[in-house]
Amino acid sequence: MQYARASTERELWPIPEFCRAFGRSKTFVYDALAAGDLDGVKVGRSTLITAESVKRWRDSLPKFEPGKPLQCGAAAA
Repeated sequence: MQYARASTERELWPIPEFCRAFGRSKTFVYDALAAGDLDGVKVGRSTLITAESVKRWRDSLPKFEPGKPLQCGAAAA
């Protein structure tokens, strides 16, 4: 799977574009909005994600460390 180049240079992200850029599902986005992990604004019927919250979410992701085993999902607990 190839992901679009993800940049937070834009001020607002439509949900479908965020999903394509970061390889996440709409369910993930709506759950993150409900949990306060992403901030959204309404423009008409559309929900747009703020660039500040995209950067905050991206910066909160764990860093890859070569040689360290990857931990995914429930197995990480």
